[in-house]
Amino acid sequence: RSGAVRPGIVDVLETAAAAPAAASSDLVAAALDRAMARGLDDPAARLEDGQAHPTDTHPPTRERIAALGLAVNADLLTAAGAPPPARAREQL
Repeated sequence: RSGAVRPGIVDVLETAAAAPAAASSDLVAAALDRAMARGLDDPAARLEDGQAHPTDTHPPTRERIAALGLAVNADLLTAAGAPPPARAREQL
């Protein structure tokens, strides 16, 4: 799921860096609001991504999912790509 939300987070951070005076004072909430308004990216596009780590390597997302005993199928991808629920901001 982090792969599906990452582009939105990057967008919020880049927008804030480009115009700090206009940026939200709560970038976490701004990223959540963006995800709620626009949805998340297709998680299937991120299945081969690995996470950068300074001291070791992480396997691609597909392998990490398999290690959890889960199958990559339409239901899993739909759940991973679902936008946050309306109550997400309250839970933040």
